[in-house]
Amino acid sequence: MNIKNTLFTVYLLLIICQTISAQNFIMPDSSCYNSVGYLKNKCYTCSSNDSLEDCKVEEFGYLGNIKNKYYYYQISLSYDSANTGIVDSGYNTTNLVILEGDKSKSNVKSIYEHSDARGVIYFLKPDLVNTEYGWILHINMSSGNGGWDLGNYFIYERGKWYKLKTPAFLKVFGALIPKDYWFCRGSSIDLKNMTIVFRVFKKDDACCCPTGGIVKAKLKVTDNNEIIILNNKYFPDTQNNTQN
Repeated sequence: MNIKNTLFTVYLLLIICQTISAQNFIMPDSSCYNSVGYLKNKCYTCSSNDSLEDCKVEEFGYLGNIKNKYYYYQISLSYDSANTGIVDSGYNTTNLVILEGDKSKSNVKSIYEHSDARGVIYFLKPDLVNTEYGWILHINMSSGNGGWDLGNYFIYERGKWYKLKTPAFLKVFGALIPKDYWFCRGSSIDLKNMTIVFRVFKKDDACCCPTGGIVKAKLKVTDNNEIIILNNKYFPDTQNNTQN
């Protein structure tokens, strides 16, 4: 199996594993409240304890507000005895929590949680973007292998969050490029402009250095909460590799 097929297979397996192991939801957990001040240094918890000994906050930040609802995120590391993943510095699990609260910052609750094996899934700062179709939340996570986007997109409508169905970009874009060309690195949607760009790799290109041009698509969100491709085009000229 060549490197092209190997990387593509790994990408598909990671998507399958992420789908099976994901613990995620977009609904408020009204039984558990923490304050913003607490969450800057302590992991989100429903425990009565003041801290979780087996958990460490890696990143905490503010995302934005929608109609007096304020959104934050927390990325943390923890140890889970049920997780058979690699233990690094006492931790074997990485966690992401999206939090919703009011402007008092004293009543913040979880609306989304995802945990996975450390070293398999990598969380980055989520995106909360006011688009032409409304507010969209992007759960920004990848395998770390080529930056493939393994996250989800949610749209805010009538006071609730709804998951957006996304296109099979690899299948659609793969039909546009020459037979021996491929995609080594993934991409995320540019929500502000509702576009996505995949860089194209020639047969012998290393993963660092694509020379096969780009595929770029314009997207829209439909009324039934689906992201669809309006139009897409392959630009073979290598100078287009610098386009966003």
